[in-house]
Amino acid sequence: MTKSEQNVNLIFHIKWEGIYFLKTSHLKLKVHIYPFGKVIRDLNKRALNRYFRHIICNEQEEQSEEATTWQIRLKNVGHVRPFQHLKHFDHDIPIDRNFVLRLFRPVRRFACFDEGLSIDRYYIDSYLSAHRQDIRGHVLEVGDDTYTRRFGGERVYKCDVLHVTDGNPQATIIADLSRTNDIPSDTFDCIILTQTLQYIYDVQAAIHTLHRILKPGGVLLASLPGIAHISRYDMDHWGEYWRFTTMSARRLFESVFPADTVEVHQYGNMLTAIAFLLGLASEELRENELNYCCPDFQLLLTVRAVKPRAQ
Repeated sequence: MTKSEQNVNLIFHIKWEGIYFLKTSHLKLKVHIYPFGKVIRDLNKRALNRYFRHIICNEQEEQSEEATTWQIRLKNVGHVRPFQHLKHFDHDIPIDRNFVLRLFRPVRRFACFDEGLSIDRYYIDSYLSAHRQDIRGHVLEVGDDTYTRRFGGERVYKCDVLHVTDGNPQATIIADLSRTNDIPSDTFDCIILTQTLQYIYDVQAAIHTLHRILKPGGVLLASLPGIAHISRYDMDHWGEYWRFTTMSARRLFESVFPADTVEVHQYGNMLTAIAFLLGLASEELRENELNYCCPDFQLLLTVRAVKPRAQ
């Protein structure tokens, strides 16, 4: 055993109240292990000790069979961030693949963020910000009016909120888009429909309704999940039925809207798909990592569809 390896074994120790602390000339790291429970306890000396020994004893070789280059740092309870601000250590830090592949549960559920913005919502914000000029006049939004207020501003003179059941104090319209004829036709200048169609079994009927209630020249701004968790609350209350691709989204909307008025865009890549499933927030990735687009990993889809003006 080399001197460096002996130093690692001497320095590496465990405080069972939930904190690992490692200090070497190369790296200072404090790891809170509470959210990983038994997984970390099972892997501590075998995986983590081997991982840090690899970093310290193989500085010239940043990759190995025991490591992969996905960079994460554990900071605070349940928060995972890239290694970006560690002193005395300036190259990418690999992490033992056993650490990630043995996690049977995400770091946090996407519905339980108390800090940061989920990755799919980061993409939705970017999309709606780019199309903020479409959010104007009489607007319909599902669930609440958050996006209408944020991106519509003074261009909006009226906003309605749609919900499928009673009990939402913000709702001004109670209706099922796949069944209702109660909403008047040619009513809205803009409809904001984010992460909704996966909960509607008869998607085509819902798209027909959306087309009908738009004014001529009105714009539908929709987002659809490609890669995502099951939302247990929604599954238990009204069902969760679908995931989409660019191909299925385009065919669905072009069956109702003219093809030349439908724009479909995809967001995501392998890294953001993995990070999203693990429950990481968008702040825990770099901007270039979030904005890189790979067509084989469609985390989120967006659709902009326009109802033609009367001839």
